[in-house]
Amino acid sequence: MTLMSKCSRLSKPIALMFTAMLGIAAVPANAADGGAQLKEQYTKAIEGKTIAFLPMTLGAPLMDTWEYVIRTEAERSNMKYSVKDPAWNSTALAQAFEGAIADKPDVIIVQNPNVQLLVKQIKQAQEAGIYVIQLSMMSNTLSDGYVGGDWIEQAEVTGKDIVKQCGTGSGKSGKVVILQGELTSAQNVYMTNALMKEFAKDTAIQVVSSQATNWDATKAYDITTAVLQQHPDVCAIFGPYDIMTIGGAQAVKKAGLSGKVIVYSNGGGYKEGCDAVRAGLIDRYMDWDAWNQGREVMVMAKNLLMAGEPPGSHSVASFSSYFWVTKDNVDQARCTDIPKKS
Repeated sequence: MTLMSKCSRLSKPIALMFTAMLGIAAVPANAADGGAQLKEQYTKAIEGKTIAFLPMTLGAPLMDTWEYVIRTEAERSNMKYSVKDPAWNSTALAQAFEGAIADKPDVIIVQNPNVQLLVKQIKQAQEAGIYVIQLSMMSNTLSDGYVGGDWIEQAEVTGKDIVKQCGTGSGKSGKVVILQGELTSAQNVYMTNALMKEFAKDTAIQVVSSQATNWDATKAYDITTAVLQQHPDVCAIFGPYDIMTIGGAQAVKKAGLSGKVIVYSNGGGYKEGCDAVRAGLIDRYMDWDAWNQGREVMVMAKNLLMAGEPPGSHSVASFSSYFWVTKDNVDQARCTDIPKKS
């Protein structure tokens, strides 16, 4: 093959390459504007809109984690933001919700303390053109969105593990203590009912106490202390909220039963919950990542605003993933902590 023929063969792909490059350069500007158009739509729908957050309280790790993520995401998105602290007071929360309706935010994010409390207010907000997203706690009425745990599934998984550890063939007493939260809260209702269904599958399981703590660690401590005095052979204790359950776990420790009584709980994967696992207070901790829930609820709020459908026209949900944290894997777990202010 001659030098000229070699050059001729090489020149064809090079020429094609330059033609392709010139073709890219020559694409009309509007053909590559998909991203710009989407950004314009996003900005128009999101910037300047108002998010109102109504947790059950502030000053607790779970709610403070949500508040930090929601607030920082709103600020980053050039949105307006407000938050109210009802300090565990249901009446104050209902009043704060009514006040939020009067203020006319674009989205209300609410942690509903029980299934009945805000039924009327949620409908009123939607009729006023306000989207309502329920965070972690559901009402008896559907809102525009829900972000939180699938409490039934999580309780089923927990119940099966308790039956395995304490039921027929385990060599244990089968005695179980349930430290309930608020009796009418969605999380408490769904988890307690699902647990009882699992326990009913094994006649060896005996629930020796199932009392309300109203999410209070001191009440959990007092109840557990009294139960352990009557039933020192308790096999397992379950509490649906880690900070509250730590009170019961302290009673187990004081009774000298750590390692004998298996303590189950769940929570948002923040530092306090993981520290309780490291300290041997909680043995099996179901982490559903409160930090990620804060992001999810803001993504849902933005999607509702961008879609522009009338509030109350449909409902969407995001059920959070979860995983077990134990002493064996706690150092690999993503245990979050709110950044300190500089």
